[in-house]
Amino acid sequence: MFFVRISDWDCPEAPIRIPIIPADRPRQDHPLPKALDDASAAKLLRAAQAEPRALTRVVVEVLLRTGLRVGEFTALQADAIVLIGAAHWLHVPVGKLHEDR
Repeated sequence: MFFVRISDWDCPEAPIRIPIIPADRPRQDHPLPKALDDASAAKLLRAAQAEPRALTRVVVEVLLRTGLRVGEFTALQADAIVLIGAAHWLHVPVGKLHEDR
């Protein structure tokens, strides 16, 4: 921002163009989230089932069994459960792959 401002203020010593580009800065080391292995998922499910709050039990169960992302889960509408034939299905609107699931 320093170079942008001195250029805006018409400083005579300002460089013709900004000498720093975003690629000059090192990338931040933010590890990607990892999926739970089977043992960890089972441990989380057992802990959730022992939870006294029904909301916690339901949220963990749905997330683990459907593979939904938290954002997809929180964006579900009240009519997300639909009847197809004789079975109930969870309808997830357009997601990361740009298709309904």
